Amino acid sequence: MRTMKEIKSWSKSLLVALGIVMILRTFLFDPYIVEGSSMEPTLHNQERIFVEKFHLKDSFKRGEIVVIKGTNEDKNYVKRIIGSPW
Repeated sequence: MRTMKEIKSWSKSLLVALGIVMILRTFLFDPYIVEGSSMEPTLHNQERIFVEKFHLKDSFKRGEIVVIKGTNEDKNYVKRIIGSPW
């Protein structure tokens, strides 16, 4: 009897935690894998990073790391901003 209550309690906690993770993953963050050595020594080949989805376009600063979508939708590039027009 007590074991069932404990299992239900743990199940509820795990479902809530999973729900929070899914919401954060869907709306706030995206995981990416760095491919290549062009970002070394900051980021290394096959390193995993999380990138925030919402960023104001006018607030990018020199030195920030961004993810750029490639010409075909299945390719993304992780790069650093080195200059700006203003």
